[in-house]
Amino acid sequence: MGSIVGNLVARFVRRSGRHTFQIDLHASTYDIANVIFVRLLSLARFQIKRPWLKSSGFFNFAEPAVSIRAGKHVSIGSGCFFGRGLEIDALSLDGVIIGNNVTIKSGGIINCTGILAEFGQGLIIEDNVGISERCYIQVRGPVRIGKGAILGPNVSIFSENHNFDDENIDIRLQGVTRKGVILGSGCWIGGGATITDGVCIGKNSVVAAGAVVTADVPDGAVVGGIPARRLDRNKDLK
Repeated sequence: MGSIVGNLVARFVRRSGRHTFQIDLHASTYDIANVIFVRLLSLARFQIKRPWLKSSGFFNFAEPAVSIRAGKHVSIGSGCFFGRGLEIDALSLDGVIIGNNVTIKSGGIINCTGILAEFGQGLIIEDNVGISERCYIQVRGPVRIGKGAILGPNVSIFSENHNFDDENIDIRLQGVTRKGVILGSGCWIGGGATITDGVCIGKNSVVAAGAVVTADVPDGAVVGGIPARRLDRNKDLK
């Protein structure tokens, strides 16, 4: 019975855009029904937030305590899931644009503007991106996360650097630089990794857990360490 119900649910989900979606054959009818019930609650919860957004598809889901501030700067596709306690502060020049079938799990923070005197630029998250628990995305310069990218838990992205050239002046008074961050399509950022301002992560590349990336990563490369170095060829990043 579980497989029959599972096939029906999988067929519906595939029609919504997740074309390769399958339900595990071990899932019982009870398991599937429980997930459906929770998702229906999440669907209803998101509809309460929907009128306050710039635009949004209908089939989006929000767990309890999801906070979206400056919602008129937020555009969301369809089939997205937002985990418990997610905080999005979208106040920025270009706003927050989230594509279709994007998952941002619990405890995440998207922070676009630190002070009203200097707005952040904006964030684009393309289709089919998966962002795990407690990720922090600082949006001061522009940030773009490409299609199908996956971020492990506790990943941090910083798109601003403080200047510190003059040792006689407090760093907070020396201004900042904002180059922005790009994560290429299909890349995998391991848990606890940190991506610093000005970095471009190539498509289908891998950043090992705990790495601190301070330089561009080529397409298809595997990097790790502090600062991150190529692991596949033991070659420094340049």
